[in-house]
Amino acid sequence: MSIFFYLIHIIGKMKGIHSSIILIILFSCNQTPNNIYNRPTDPWVIRSVLDYKPRMLTVALDSELYIAYDLSSCSLYRAWKGGVNWDGAVFTEMKAIQPTPWGADYYMNPFTSNNWSVYINDKKKKAKVSFQGYRFINNQVILNCQLISERDTILISEKPEFIIDENGSPGLQRTFVTQNIPSGISIELQSISETITINTNAKFTFQTFFEKLPKQFPNKEEVKSANVGKYWIEKSDCFTCHEWNEKMVGPSFQEIADQYPKEEETINKIANKIKNGGSGSWGLAAMNPHPDISIDDLKTMVTFILSLSKKDSKDSKKKTKP
Repeated sequence: MSIFFYLIHIIGKMKGIHSSIILIILFSCNQTPNNIYNRPTDPWVIRSVLDYKPRMLTVALDSELYIAYDLSSCSLYRAWKGGVNWDGAVFTEMKAIQPTPWGADYYMNPFTSNNWSVYINDKKKKAKVSFQGYRFINNQVILNCQLISERDTILISEKPEFIIDENGSPGLQRTFVTQNIPSGISIELQSISETITINTNAKFTFQTFFEKLPKQFPNKEEVKSANVGKYWIEKSDCFTCHEWNEKMVGPSFQEIADQYPKEEETINKIANKIKNGGSGSWGLAAMNPHPDISIDDLKTMVTFILSLSKKDSKDSKKKTKP
């Protein structure tokens, strides 16, 4: 007798048990847990630029452990406790800012290009690493890549997961499955704390535990540019209509710097124009109002724009009022 019919038999003999409760119990027993992991974000796997590096895959395994892969080399780039400031055109329309991690690192490897090696008869050979995408199974992510050598194409999948040891220390478990490794060929992976050698087609699981870290908090608002005005421009929606040197919907910042003198009266007028919106100065396109930006911050932004080096041309010598 299966466990489910046995439950029906036992529960059915219990007086006062409603049939709907029986169904709930059976439904719960018959379900494969699909969300037993404490994923801190939704989505919890995101491909983006990270640390100004392209082709990065951020995986939020747990509030205790974020990891990031460099997909250009199918290698673990970073492991940390904290989160990500999801800034940038895709996320917040802030065109000049990119996503950046916050928190404390468990592990970081900026040199990921040499993580995988292929050996043929104990001699190291060149191999091309190729990322082949990722998929989800039971709320776990599996990354696929290929190692293409002069003889064969080796298939490798990796499933990362957050774990805790008996002392409560956080850890990363990496489960690899390899295919197409012929006789005489082995592969090496430079892992977090060791070099792993794989020479058979099988499943391999490696665990690394980290020192416990205190609770982490997002960074306070920081000036990431050399100039405060430039920083607020980068954090705003200015790049929706403007660029530094090319005309878009509105004039480039360089055109504005060439057109207007850096005078207090001019700065005040342009700052108020940005805050209240309007059109006419540069054609029919209207400036959207920005009531949420303080006038002081707007003046700082305008001051930086008008501080840009003027182009050495006859047109730039003739200044006008806004």
